[in-house]
Amino acid sequence: GATATATAGSAKPSDAADAGSTDGRDKAAAGAEGALANKEGPGEEGDKEGGGKPEGSHDVVRLKRMLTMQERDGKIIKVEERATGRVKRSVYLAYLRAWSSIFFWVPITVLFMAFAERGLQVGQNFVLSDWSNDTRNAEKAGTEPRTKYWMTLYFTLGLISIACQLLRAVMTITGSITASRILQNRLLSKVVRLPMSFFDSQPTGRLLNRFTKDTEAIDVQVSGSVAMTLTTGVSAFLSIVVIIVVSPLSIVAVLPLGVVYYL
Repeated sequence: GATATATAGSAKPSDAADAGSTDGRDKAAAGAEGALANKEGPGEEGDKEGGGKPEGSHDVVRLKRMLTMQERDGKIIKVEERATGRVKRSVYLAYLRAWSSIFFWVPITVLFMAFAERGLQVGQNFVLSDWSNDTRNAEKAGTEPRTKYWMTLYFTLGLISIACQLLRAVMTITGSITASRILQNRLLSKVVRLPMSFFDSQPTGRLLNRFTKDTEAIDVQVSGSVAMTLTTGVSAFLSIVVIIVVSPLSIVAVLPLGVVYYL
């Protein structure tokens, strides 16, 4: 008898908490149903008499949606959903497409400038190699080395490389700013056209984060990551090309390593 009494006594707090939460949801639903009934009553009579829309019809629809959400999961405020795993290619393509209004012309130009910049730097290395060989051959032949010619060629390649680098940086910054404006305008256009039930289920702070922190990430982090990835990828690709040109047999090792790295 004492054991049964203790068990019953220990079960009372949890039962009372469950009953209290259930009563709270029932009372909230009942209050919403009562408000819905109060709004539907006069509105329906006015609709029958005047033939127009009932007064406060938007509030009626809003209350109905609130009741539906309560019946489905007992909650109005939804938990924020977060994507996990790798970022899809469509996300990157959407960001790069927003760099310009005409089919990827800014990303393509930036990519071309990156190849041109790195290619000219590789060309400078080949010029230095040919310059040293020409100087050695001139010393053996007892002739004057063409120092002015090689210096002019080396300086010209370096100057063009700097110009390509500057143009690439300017276009990268301009494209990222354009993408930020376009994506923010699209976000704002979507948000202002959402139904009122969406704002009932989303906290205000969560919506503000989309226009502040997330927009800042697009302005600063994403553009920097794209520039770094582009520079690293182009440098790695041209380095492999130079290795294959200098030592053609290295392609036997490069191809399997490339397949393994991709997988």
